[in-house]
Amino acid sequence: MNDQSTVMVLSQTEYKESDALVKVLSKELGLVTFIAKGLSKINSKNRMGCLPYGESLFMYDLNELSNLQVLHTAQSLFPNLKIHDDLEKSSIASLIVELSELLLKNETDSLIIETYYSYLKQTFDLLSSTDQHHHLLAYILISFLNYYGIAPQVDECVICGSTQINSISTEEGGFICQNCQKELQSPIYSLEILKDFRVVGKLNSENITRYLSYQEPPSTLIRILVDFLKFHTGHPLKSWEFIEKCSIIK
Repeated sequence: MNDQSTVMVLSQTEYKESDALVKVLSKELGLVTFIAKGLSKINSKNRMGCLPYGESLFMYDLNELSNLQVLHTAQSLFPNLKIHDDLEKSSIASLIVELSELLLKNETDSLIIETYYSYLKQTFDLLSSTDQHHHLLAYILISFLNYYGIAPQVDECVICGSTQINSISTEEGGFICQNCQKELQSPIYSLEILKDFRVVGKLNSENITRYLSYQEPPSTLIRILVDFLKFHTGHPLKSWEFIEKCSIIK
């Protein structure tokens, strides 16, 4: 056990008889999948350390020739157990994991990985400690739009630069003014939705705590952000389908 990494555990799936595949984000290695032998056994000492959505210390011997690493021990640091006890929280966590795996696939830039690790830890901690799920969903979605470099324009019309805004266009990438709206025939939104959309567009890791005391973002705004992600990434977001099916977003 010469190697160790502090990791954020993303997911766990059954593997062979009593083993499991545990996917994590490591600051040093990026996305890594570990084989956790005997994890499904009742007496497994690594059970708590391999729970998804928590931070753990993994001990292993790095095999640079393999895509799978063999886990020796997993020590839980911050398990975030409240996420597992709440359907809404666990559903939102699944969305975070799906987006994280899509974003970080094949990522090797250490600065990007370290920055994202900090974001992931903060987001899981917030999800564990607050019940303001609409706020967190808005933050999660705009964060990924920013990470992808496809965040919507929320300062002026994305086409002509006018500030006389009455619409939002997923296809064009943000605010649309009254004149351009007539040509595009894009949906007209209320002033409240437009204001909320601009506030969300300015969210980041430094002001998210303050945003939690702001009025709850409407479900319409959340769906607009989801449409942005789907349209500009081409990813169907299976976890979002479950969130809607279970009426988490009302």
